[in-house]
Amino acid sequence: MLIEILALTLAFSAQKSQPVEASPDEARLNACMAQAEFAESCIGAVSNACQEDPGGYTTYGMMECERRENELWDQRLNAAYSRMREMMLEREMTTRRDALLAAQRLWLQYRDAECEQRGLAYEGGTMRGVVHNSCFSGFTARRALELESQLQELSR
Repeated sequence: MLIEILALTLAFSAQKSQPVEASPDEARLNACMAQAEFAESCIGAVSNACQEDPGGYTTYGMMECERRENELWDQRLNAAYSRMREMMLEREMTTRRDALLAAQRLWLQYRDAECEQRGLAYEGGTMRGVVHNSCFSGFTARRALELESQLQELSR
């Protein structure tokens, strides 16, 4: 029994140490970011390509494509935000760290309220979810890029 547990533990450890391969969506976004003159031109790269896939042009498909886009930008946003907070803690930038937290909380409220408002323009219609999700991914992408830019400045 002990040998079986040890074998499973070693197998699990070997799996964890292998590099995680980027998803096709991540690869598409990363390729765009590597080639783009302006990072903002990559907003929509994943959702636009996704909508070209079978079913991507349906209302449900468009909502799913925007959700996938938002997921990637949200990961980037969270990574930049977390790294900024870590760096500010390391450098004892308490006031700026607190200000970043306050700004992020207010930004989240603004994004959520603005996208809800935009979606309500289509209240009762099938496009409400599409407009809401598109708004959400656009706002999240732009905020991720803002935080990545600020992180670069902080890293200098």
